[in-house]
Amino acid sequence: MKNIKKIVAASLFAIVLISATGCNQIKKTQAAIDKTIVAEVDGDAITRKELDNDDETLYVIESIKTQYGETYEENAEAMESLKTEKSRILDTMVLDKLLMAEVDKRGIMPTDEEMTAGISEQYDSIKAQFETEEAFTEALKAQGATEESLKEYIKKSVIYQKLQEDILKDVKVTEEEIQEYYNKYSAKYPANAEEPTTLTLAHILVATEEEANEVKKKIDDGADFAEMAAQYGTDGTKETGGELGEIPANTQDYDADFMQGAMALKADEVSVPVKSQFGFHIIKCIARNDKDSLPFEDVKTSIEAELTYYKQNDSITETVDKLKEAAEIKKYEDRLI
Repeated sequence: MKNIKKIVAASLFAIVLISATGCNQIKKTQAAIDKTIVAEVDGDAITRKELDNDDETLYVIESIKTQYGETYEENAEAMESLKTEKSRILDTMVLDKLLMAEVDKRGIMPTDEEMTAGISEQYDSIKAQFETEEAFTEALKAQGATEESLKEYIKKSVIYQKLQEDILKDVKVTEEEIQEYYNKYSAKYPANAEEPTTLTLAHILVATEEEANEVKKKIDDGADFAEMAAQYGTDGTKETGGELGEIPANTQDYDADFMQGAMALKADEVSVPVKSQFGFHIIKCIARNDKDSLPFEDVKTSIEAELTYYKQNDSITETVDKLKEAAEIKKYEDRLI
């Protein structure tokens, strides 16, 4: 059993020493700060030095200096902004460790020849976008990067490209899926672009799926849509019963997921919760003015490309989510600044 008296005595000695020598003794040395662990991924540590020396962190610090001056560390708002940005950058570093471990697990690390060729190709491509060597160097400096750090970044890109190819190698879109999509959303492809199908819509936007399900149930049970919009809506349309007016089905002005949910509706039909970048929507189709669409064969290739993109994106997202769920991740927010 540990000697409690000795522990207490040692603690008291430390307190007395700090009091006698001044508060500066509380501050860690730079070497100690550098070694501070800010995150762990399955026991693999990320140190404060690694985080602070990251190119993106250095760029953020320079941006904060521009806004708040060289004495930004004395400004609470600047330090809170820095902490937020460093937390975001740390999330990326955590993900890097997860992805690198997955590459090793799958045994798909690029060969030396593939790595050299990949780095050279991407580096030359980036450099070619600048008219002069000086312009390229200035662009690197503005981003807080060097040629060496750029090549290191490209190296990760080459590795992740191999991982992406491995994740997506079995992603396929079937003929049935293409036909089903066309049957539901053919209004996206008007025979006459000047006369598309139009939808007169109203919606109720809420923050969570739970809230959306609650609102949908009330509407299904007979609640008035406009009243529900006024009570639960979180955007400006709540004042007008959620009405959005008449919208072309092929519009690019509305969120694609929102429009996909809307196009599946018949007149007077109310959707299940539809997730978009803004939250969760309950959509009501007040009226439809259907026009002719292009034939299936004319848009088949376009639909296949669109579905392939979404399937690939979903596959990558699902893989990353599974990696995060399976890993033991510890993040120490109080050690970032």
